[in-house]
Amino acid sequence: MTTTVTLNGVDGSVWNLLDLSSPAHLLNGLSGLHLAAVSHRWTQTARRSGRRWKDAVTDARSFHMTVRVGDPEPPFRTGDDWRALDSQFWRALDFDRTATLVVNGKRSLPFRLDGDNDHEYPKDPALLGKAVYSIACIADSPEWLGSPVEATYSFAPTTPTDYYGGPSQGPPFVISASDIGRTARISNPGDLPAYPVWRITGPATSAVVGVGTRVVPIPFSIQAGQQIFIDTQAQTITDGSGVSLWPSMGSTPVDFAPIPPGGEVPIAVGLEDGGPTSEIRATLVPRYRRAW
Repeated sequence: MTTTVTLNGVDGSVWNLLDLSSPAHLLNGLSGLHLAAVSHRWTQTARRSGRRWKDAVTDARSFHMTVRVGDPEPPFRTGDDWRALDSQFWRALDFDRTATLVVNGKRSLPFRLDGDNDHEYPKDPALLGKAVYSIACIADSPEWLGSPVEATYSFAPTTPTDYYGGPSQGPPFVISASDIGRTARISNPGDLPAYPVWRITGPATSAVVGVGTRVVPIPFSIQAGQQIFIDTQAQTITDGSGVSLWPSMGSTPVDFAPIPPGGEVPIAVGLEDGGPTSEIRATLVPRYRRAW
């Protein structure tokens, strides 16, 4: 299968940039598909020669696209028709909002416009019916994102068996009525840790979610049908209307842990005094270093 690169514009438009029949397609390839730039941080002291590695920070991903805007074969749009096409393409990009590159329909990279490298028109593009732009782009977060992974853990009134959670991956994992420290599993197929969004549906007198000993305990009762959302990246705990539940947490210590990459990563899920509607759902977006 050949590689596909699709631009999903901020205006809702879709451009297949590697389709030679498209009125906007890439020339000279596309940068930014591989590893983002990394800054290594070191410490040095006068008491020891050399330096000691501290950590590595991945920078924002900067890249450029060389795009030809114009009909690839007759009849060529010229004049006002070409200007309308040109305007349509540029409405797909913005400084304030993020467009998205999608490679092979699987991994995506939200990005924003960073400039046009001081583009000049040596000849009137409306007469030529084409223009070639070198477009500078920047992605706030350098990782490519995969399709969301979701696993649901449902209530059972008897002691359950551990199963690998997730659609089409095996029997559903279930949570016992009183075992609040039970271990389940979820898949993170990415290259990097992923921060899940947890959804807890009542009833329950208390609940806990997390990874290993790094957990978020819910110390208050959840009514039947009520939902609690824990966003570990934003570090928020809210109800179904988005209202913060931090005042109900009191002094309970919390640890918003990411889920490490792996095929069957153990996670901690549990609730007390559940009912038929009780469940815990984890949703994560895998993060990749490269476009494939």
